[in-house]
Amino acid sequence: MLSIITFLLFIYVILVYYLLFLFLVSKKLLAGRKKILHTVFPELKSKIAFNQRKKK
Repeated sequence: MLSIITFLLFIYVILVYYLLFLFLVSKKLLAGRKKILHTVFPELKSKIAFNQRKKK
């Protein structure tokens, strides 16, 4: 009986840590994505604007 309880507790702890890990990773990834968007999009916008000026 005790072994089953400890086993379940063990699985529960692993699940909690896993979820926490996923949560932290996803937060970091989201922050990373935002940084990428902020660095890439201004460049794209300036290129598009530059191309439009060339066409005129």
